[in-house]
Amino acid sequence: MRHTSFVPLLVAAFLFALPSAALAAEPPYALSLFAAGTTSPSQQKIVTDVIPSSLTIDWNTGNVHLLNLITSDIGLAFGGAQPGSEYKLILNQDASGNRTVAWPGSILWLGGEAPTLSAAAGSADVFTFLYDGARYLGSYALGYGAPKPASTSGRIITHHSSHHSSGGGSSGGNDDENDDDEGDGGGNDEPDTPPDDTPPAPVPAAYSDGSLVSYWKLDETGGDAIDSVGGNTLANNGTVYAPGLVHNAARITGAGRAGHYFTADDLTQNGLDVTGDMTLACWVKFGSQPPDMYPILAKWGGPSDANSYRLAYANAGGTGALFFGTNGSSNEQVTIPQTLSDGAWYYIAATASGTTGTIYVNGAGIGTGTVAETKNDSSTAFGLGYQAGGNISGDQLQDECGVWSRALTAGEIAELYNGGAGNQYPE
Repeated sequence: MRHTSFVPLLVAAFLFALPSAALAAEPPYALSLFAAGTTSPSQQKIVTDVIPSSLTIDWNTGNVHLLNLITSDIGLAFGGAQPGSEYKLILNQDASGNRTVAWPGSILWLGGEAPTLSAAAGSADVFTFLYDGARYLGSYALGYGAPKPASTSGRIITHHSSHHSSGGGSSGGNDDENDDDEGDGGGNDEPDTPPDDTPPAPVPAAYSDGSLVSYWKLDETGGDAIDSVGGNTLANNGTVYAPGLVHNAARITGAGRAGHYFTADDLTQNGLDVTGDMTLACWVKFGSQPPDMYPILAKWGGPSDANSYRLAYANAGGTGALFFGTNGSSNEQVTIPQTLSDGAWYYIAATASGTTGTIYVNGAGIGTGTVAETKNDSSTAFGLGYQAGGNISGDQLQDECGVWSRALTAGEIAELYNGGAGNQYPE
């Protein structure tokens, strides 16, 4: 006897009993025969505008959450997941782009590394999490509506694969579109991975011509700041790390002469005594305006003969200014009025070419002045967010900082700014 399932009949009867207006309704009305927190062909979607500094995503309210990022440094937490269930998270960049999040520590990422969100305005990234009862096994697809990101580790790629013919032991029965398995006996069912024909991005000349003395990515999660180029590891004086423009950044805080910053003693540094042409550059985001001189990068402090160079910012009375100080036979300083807003990332750079100093903000020169052609080879410590004997003020994030022994061109600085996305030193 043939057995007939009554489930379709029951569902049809249930639908027939619904009012016709309900069946014709458009979203947000939705009919679901599946409980929240379970995987189903008709997954629920929760749309949330992210405004607070932290957000707990309750997977029990739906399998798909969509977050419109309208600010940065959002701390995410997960809850309500059911073991064995799969969840998806869609992160949309707003019209500004470059928004970031801090992921929960319970995620185990495919490839072992957390992804960098697409920076382009209006782009979207999709993340998939399989919950095993203790951890979220995470993978992702990046860059919807944006250029392909530099790193695609963990990206989900699907392929078409078909079986080989079972007869004759030849490879002629494989009709896979990417058939490169010659003489494998016809039994290999593994999908072929299509070749990635995307050419690698060219390395900027600022990173490859040997003039880069030191570069600190500041991607650590704790401890000292590692120099990716010259071995000038900076000692951590109480600084913590937080989500930055590219991966992590260092949070520099302080009041008066007590603060948290990075330093390299003059006796241990190598190459930071730049006495001729030079470039200083760093990404900075101010949490509050520094009333005192805030040294972004400096080898400065004490008597005048102890000063070498300094790139700094201050806002004492509502009007800000950037400073590029140098000291040799005389103390010369370029001062350019420029008020920087709190909560926004700025790429700040200064170059010294002969006696001409130029200050740049976000890839564009904003003013020039006179600098010392030959700078002091002083015994003062080098500092990031620090100068000897000076006040440490404000609350700042710094990311991707470098020192060069030549003056970069305006085009090279614009290339490192990269439209606001940054251009991290490759390793």
